[in-house]
Amino acid sequence: MDKLWFILKRFFLELFGKLFFGSKVGVVKIPAGSIGKILGIGGKSINAIRRICKVQLFIKDNGVIFILAENNGQGDIEMAKKCIDLLVNGPKVGQIFKGKVSRIFNFGVFIEIFPGVEGLLHISNMKTKFVAGGSITGIKEGSFVSVFVDSFYAESSDRIRLSQRFPKRPRAEDFFLAA
Repeated sequence: MDKLWFILKRFFLELFGKLFFGSKVGVVKIPAGSIGKILGIGGKSINAIRRICKVQLFIKDNGVIFILAENNGQGDIEMAKKCIDLLVNGPKVGQIFKGKVSRIFNFGVFIEIFPGVEGLLHISNMKTKFVAGGSITGIKEGSFVSVFVDSFYAESSDRIRLSQRFPKRPRAEDFFLAA
């Protein structure tokens, strides 16, 4: 019965959105405990999704997220769904990101691949050259670099190991440009 109710609500919401707002509506269901991941600290994650995808998000307490995109933007809704999936389930090995360098250390750099999601790009996995003394050439704090998710550190699936040494020729569907 819940599934039927969910389908009916989705149908009427899409119909209402098209008739009255001229916009496309998408619906995503996430676990209620993951709502905090979507919101982020101080609303950072939800505001990033709104800015990147140009959509409006309405989150209910039971984990249902309504996504409204202006001017029939189905691509914007699909991108927002990918962002939500990234925040709830985390990145997958092999996904490619264009991330922002947040911190630089002598052993590597931390790259924010999505607001609230950071990974380590170790110096051994960089394609840039090094200068004596451990400084890294060509990478500055705030710059954007292309990386892919190489693996996760054994202690936790939240600690992401990034690399710039692509194992294969990247495909278009592997890219996730979000930062």
